[in-house]
Amino acid sequence: MDAYEYNTQEIERGRLDRTQVAHLIGLGALSVQRANDLVVDGKAGPATQAKIPGAVDLGVATLASASAEDYNSRAIVAGSLSASNQSYLIATGAQAVQTTSGLTVDGKAGPDTRAALDALDPTRQTTPGIDVSHYQGIIDWAAVATKYKFAFIRASEGDSITDSRFAANWAAARAAGVLRGPYHFLEKTPDPVAQARHFAQVVTGAGGLQSGDLPPVLDIEPLRQADPSLSTALTCLTEIERLLCRRPIVYLQWWYYTGVLGSSPALRQYPLWIAGTYSSLPDWTPSFWQFGFDERPPGISAKTDADRFEGTVEQLQALTRA
Repeated sequence: MDAYEYNTQEIERGRLDRTQVAHLIGLGALSVQRANDLVVDGKAGPATQAKIPGAVDLGVATLASASAEDYNSRAIVAGSLSASNQSYLIATGAQAVQTTSGLTVDGKAGPDTRAALDALDPTRQTTPGIDVSHYQGIIDWAAVATKYKFAFIRASEGDSITDSRFAANWAAARAAGVLRGPYHFLEKTPDPVAQARHFAQVVTGAGGLQSGDLPPVLDIEPLRQADPSLSTALTCLTEIERLLCRRPIVYLQWWYYTGVLGSSPALRQYPLWIAGTYSSLPDWTPSFWQFGFDERPPGISAKTDADRFEGTVEQLQALTRA
């Protein structure tokens, strides 16, 4: 089944709603317009349709404006956007989303693509942030605070490694008014209880979790092809919560959750910080998304991971310790 047939089926079955269709058409129109030196507004008007089929520039998936969505919705209802042109633009829009989100680029607007599309929706209220470690060197946190509202800061790894910049970053981020949360990189072989205790000691030694701080994070990912197990992760999470008296956030990539951790429902009791490809389950929607890895924030000379909280600043503050 090709992308056109697949997307038509998704529309007929109600899995791809009118808003998502209009957004995808807008993305497809943007791709056509960029490649053909047209006015780039995301509106699938006569000039844009005249270039279908033709060259496209997938570029970065930045959704069109609300006016473009409204224009495309009315064009569908009025019949001025033919079925074949709709199919072309929807598939092209899906490809743009897939390219940006690291998905298989096949033009099929399936569940993962729709989730990524929703995550890109500019009408959604989100809050920008970063995550840092000693790799970022000395950070000017006052400069960071001009653009970013929160930061996750690496504290420790395994049962003995302490990030050399944690204490300085931890104090300076708070002084600058950046909401902060500490994270621990989970290793495969050290005792997970010992890892949690090391993490807690590092955080406590730097002043601890205070009022207004975000929850601690457990970073679960492979290190030199050594994959921490589900049992190791759950044991460490339980001990972190006991020691720091906060429900931890889980950081992981979707492939790791499904391929290594077996899509365990036991993890879904924790808030999710998803890395790379944006994915969600009906009962486990990411609270945070690490969507980029080469951000250039003010106040930091090295490349930095880009994150966002899926909500407003006020909703983010609700996650902090009262």
